[in-house]
Amino acid sequence: MIVASSNAIKDDDFDPPCIRAKSEYQSIVKDVGGSFVCVSEPEKNPGVVEFEISKNGPRLLTRITKAAVITGSGAIGRQPLPHG
Repeated sequence: MIVASSNAIKDDDFDPPCIRAKSEYQSIVKDVGGSFVCVSEPEKNPGVVEFEISKNGPRLLTRITKAAVITGSGAIGRQPLPHG
């Protein structure tokens, strides 16, 4: 997973952020089944980017999954999970 903490990446003459870099990052994660996220996209509704870390690895939380976690049982995130 690659996260760009930049302004929205556009194909214009204002660098950084650079559209060529975004294309390269997307190519890298595509080859390994990963994902690329820019914190300022979508530009119309930027916000906090949240990830859930579990035994299956990191997962980007969408607005829908965040709502499910908030309205769920409340047990998520309250107790540390064993690992190792």
